[in-house]
Amino acid sequence: MDIKKDNKWIADCKKATTTIMSEMKEKLPDFKLIDQDLKRGTSFYVLIYGFNDLIIKIGGYRGDIEFELYINDNFISLRNEDDRFSELHTASENNFIIAINLIKKYLKANNHI
Repeated sequence: MDIKKDNKWIADCKKATTTIMSEMKEKLPDFKLIDQDLKRGTSFYVLIYGFNDLIIKIGGYRGDIEFELYINDNFISLRNEDDRFSELHTASENNFIIAINLIKKYLKANNHI
């Protein structure tokens, strides 16, 4: 992956969610946006995507990147599964791109997509 993690926090909810939506559409097109929680002005936003028995929640909270994966309603701790997830802290454009790429690789490696 050529993109490097960074610490440039996206404070603009609209810009952050546009980045996430664009990357999800490109990298994981089978996943559809099923819900969103956008608390504009509070630095909290999360987009929830679903495909079959898989749920991905990705967004930001007070400048920190948030991402969760559920398989058959069971939470998968991605940070425990791969150290590269643990290196992502800031809710930045590059880090969202990296996180979605890592999620895709994880799902492929474990035969979920």
